Amino acid sequence: MPVRTELCRFEAADGEALHGLLLRPENGQESDLAIIQIHGVGGSFYRGIGSVVTEMLAERGWHAMPMNTRGHDWITRGRDPQAFIGSTYENFEDCLPDIDGALAFLGSRGYRRFILYGQSLGAVKVVFYQGMQQRREVVGVIATSPPRQFYAARATRTYIGKYGRNEQSDVRKQAAKFTVPLLTTAGGKESDFFHLHARELAEAAGPELGTWHIVEGANHQ
Repeated sequence: MPVRTELCRFEAADGEALHGLLLRPENGQESDLAIIQIHGVGGSFYRGIGSVVTEMLAERGWHAMPMNTRGHDWITRGRDPQAFIGSTYENFEDCLPDIDGALAFLGSRGYRRFILYGQSLGAVKVVFYQGMQQRREVVGVIATSPPRQFYAARATRTYIGKYGRNEQSDVRKQAAKFTVPLLTTAGGKESDFFHLHARELAEAAGPELGTWHIVEGANHQ
């Protein structure tokens, strides 16, 4: 099915400028459900596995928007011309206002239900987001290849926030708060710790809500 694309600009809840690409079926098939895709470390909506998957979903009749968080790419400019954003400068908890902004933007376009889909660090972010925010309009979460984050002494707040002893990226406790379905996946060619974490998160959500699956032959990307 042919796909219509629309480059979108919107604001995070704290005012940071963000972008995404809204994909819809060319036949005009309407829906009140949209899938929001969150990229991994240094990624973006315009490259990587997420952009490929969302295009495939749109070809099958889904409405989907891969989006940039403020952690897109490694270093880039944000709304403040004197400051940088990007993965190098991002705090993990920045995903909260970023995804809030995407939900508000798509809500203004008539969408009322959402599935959050994240890959790699984006998978950790979507579990963290829904566990923290408990948004009623989020009806499901998909976490693909969520990495386990281990503590290591780092020099900056960015690395401490993502990987430090008191990091917020151990989201098993957030998955345990879920009231919506959670699907976690990992590639068969990925290392065992990806398989382990996919299982841990699904088990934390509980047998009624959590499901995990290993995709044979797939790698991290």
